Amino acid sequence: MTSPFVDAASVGDDPRPVLLDARWWLDDPGRARREFEAGHLPGARFVSLDDHLTAPEGPGRHPLPSPAEFAAAMANLGVGHTDRVVVYDDRGGAFAARAWWMLTALGVEARILDGGLDAWVAGGGELVSEPTAVEPAPPWPDLPPRFPGTVTMEDLVSGWPGGLVDARAPDRYLGLVEPIDPVAGHIPGARNLPYERLLDEELRLRGTAELEVILARAGLEPDPRLVVYCGSGVTSCLLVAVMEHLGRPRPLLYAGSWSEWCRAGGPVETGTPAEGPILARDRGDHPPS
Repeated sequence: MTSPFVDAASVGDDPRPVLLDARWWLDDPGRARREFEAGHLPGARFVSLDDHLTAPEGPGRHPLPSPAEFAAAMANLGVGHTDRVVVYDDRGGAFAARAWWMLTALGVEARILDGGLDAWVAGGGELVSEPTAVEPAPPWPDLPPRFPGTVTMEDLVSGWPGGLVDARAPDRYLGLVEPIDPVAGHIPGARNLPYERLLDEELRLRGTAELEVILARAGLEPDPRLVVYCGSGVTSCLLVAVMEHLGRPRPLLYAGSWSEWCRAGGPVETGTPAEGPILARDRGDHPPS
């Protein structure tokens, strides 16, 4: 099985992929386009978390659009259903993974640039400021009414048989702090695997053996019923990519995530469940979602 991740050298040697720049800042969403216009990979198109990957209304802070809405947005960016796509950001794939997940859920061949923009530059790749000329792609075929591979709050409340993994920072999971949502804590029974623990100091994916140790320490066995969530269904997509990279079953995504759960009055747990150890505290500088 092809890994969801691709290194910068491979991207540079292959002129065919469509490149998508998925950088994003919570505290300044407009910064992403400004940074893109200042410098991006040659040929890249800017994909906005707020405008292209999120519906105007729905459960959670970043609700999924319908597949038809997403496909139309991608076609307007010149992304065809049969194209090969590489998505990057500057946070180790934390935001690029959302676009990757949405593309692959609809059958598009997509990968995440390991190490993102910084890895590209470190490998000698150039950045350009010129806009990319784009011609709209044909409409995508055979779209389902909703994204496959997702679960709803109703699914979880009614007694989901699989495990839950919370990809947020330990302090948010434990309920010690909540900088964004109105309630602190986590969904009862969820284990904690902060997504940034999967990345090294250069925000590149850790080695396979180390990743397996991290997942084992979090008590995660391969399970097609496993559900991942975060603050709003964005950074948890990186957990999906990593588990696919390791050859594990693709986890399901609770797209509404904590932002929907706590606002809808779902039960809340704080501290660490006996069956769900958290990992040692990470650097603590990763962006919330």
